[in-house]
Amino acid sequence: LSGRESEKVWDDPIIGNTQFDYISVKKVVITREETTLYMHIDYPASGTFTFGNKTFISAWNKQYLIRGCDKFELGDYVHTDPDTWSMDFILTFEPLPLSTKVFDVIEGFFDNAYNLFNVRQRGVKLPVAKVPSEYRARYPEKDIWPEMKYSEEPITIHFETLNFKSGMRPR
Repeated sequence: LSGRESEKVWDDPIIGNTQFDYISVKKVVITREETTLYMHIDYPASGTFTFGNKTFISAWNKQYLIRGCDKFELGDYVHTDPDTWSMDFILTFEPLPLSTKVFDVIEGFFDNAYNLFNVRQRGVKLPVAKVPSEYRARYPEKDIWPEMKYSEEPITIHFETLNFKSGMRPR
């Protein structure tokens, strides 16, 4: 980055994983002074929601704390528009490094927390997950496969999810 570059803007960034499909990030602006997330929520269930005052961005193995919101007090329950059941709002955080390519927004590690994982600019790909060697199949030479055997006995399969982060939940 040049010394003159003072702002990064991501329009319509990708959210890699969240358990809620009704919240989105419309834009991210990263400056040397702050990181700003332009948010949108469509919440038809009851029209009320909250965003916690201990929310942070996780990137670079550090936490960047939330500073505030333009439409409501953090931690208070707020009502979406009664006609559209939606709301646009802006969350402001401590400044991320301008070279940031991906980050997580963590409200907390409790049920129904608004956690957004792998937020990134369109076109930025996540690194390929490294598969530990003990999980890789050992294929026979020259693709000669042993005879398949089937059993009626139940089996237990243990698996590990690669790139899983604490707080991720299935949709």
